[in-house]
Amino acid sequence: MTQLRYTTKTMVTILQNLDNKIGQNLDSKVRPLKPVIFRINRVHSKIFANVPNLSELILDENQLTNTGIDRDAFYGVNQLTRLSMMKNAFTEFPARLPSSILQLYLSQNQISFVSHASISAVGDLQLLFLDRNKLSDGSFEVGSFAQLQQLLELELGYNFLTSIPDGIYGSLQRLHLTANQIVYLRTRQLDNFQSLQTLDLAYNRLKSVEKDSMKNLGTLMNVDLSGNNWNCDCYLLPLKQFLTSNLAHIGTREHVVCGDNEHLGLSLGQVDDDELECSQTNFLVNKITDNSLTVRIDTGMNSDNPPFAKYVLQYSQLGNEFLFNTWNGTAKTI
Repeated sequence: MTQLRYTTKTMVTILQNLDNKIGQNLDSKVRPLKPVIFRINRVHSKIFANVPNLSELILDENQLTNTGIDRDAFYGVNQLTRLSMMKNAFTEFPARLPSSILQLYLSQNQISFVSHASISAVGDLQLLFLDRNKLSDGSFEVGSFAQLQQLLELELGYNFLTSIPDGIYGSLQRLHLTANQIVYLRTRQLDNFQSLQTLDLAYNRLKSVEKDSMKNLGTLMNVDLSGNNWNCDCYLLPLKQFLTSNLAHIGTREHVVCGDNEHLGLSLGQVDDDELECSQTNFLVNKITDNSLTVRIDTGMNSDNPPFAKYVLQYSQLGNEFLFNTWNGTAKTI
């Protein structure tokens, strides 16, 4: 192995490993460490045992996999605060990482699963980049994000998420979800973000926002809703009111633009409040069961209506006063 070593704190050690593996004679004075030139595919057990002062490790653009990092690869590493393993071949969140890590970069891998155990090992994370992976709604084991109570910034852009992951701790300040597949924003997804300052939802498939979804985002300074396909109807009026009273969207990539046929191409700001209307819902009786006196009502709901749409039906029964039922969805059994 040929090795070029710089032992000052700010310099980078460059390793040229002809065997495609990190070698074993690392200087104990080395702080930052960046292998380059050759594609490393394995990190051996206790390889960093002689560099306990290692504070930054960059393993970008290699061929590392989950099985390529030995169980005790980070043995004795207690001061590592920044670890970057971007552009490798991980398919799961790496296990048994040093608990001292505060910044973790795993962008541009093939990660599709994040286990509770693996993310618990780095419970003091303040910054986590998982953008450009293969993450979907089922990728996160229940309770995974609840372990990261110090997390300030989370990058999940360019994945396959259709909703904001559950359990993200309220201390988060910056959440990036650019270019996912989110269609609707629900109140329960944003309730916990009392400290959120930046929310990037640009270039998803957003159509509508549930009423009061943004009411708890009092600290929000920047929100990017560009490049979505908004239905400019009555359900979008609360969002328009929020953006009118809150300048957080100013200076983002694009305006909030309508994608429905009636307002196609218009920015939300160009549509008057009284023009944000919803089509009338017709209630149709499609089944009557004489024995149980059950009537099934179908709203005939337009496919563009959001899943949080609510319907109120007034009906009467012989001998009774008018009764009311409220429900979500397309049908109701009375």
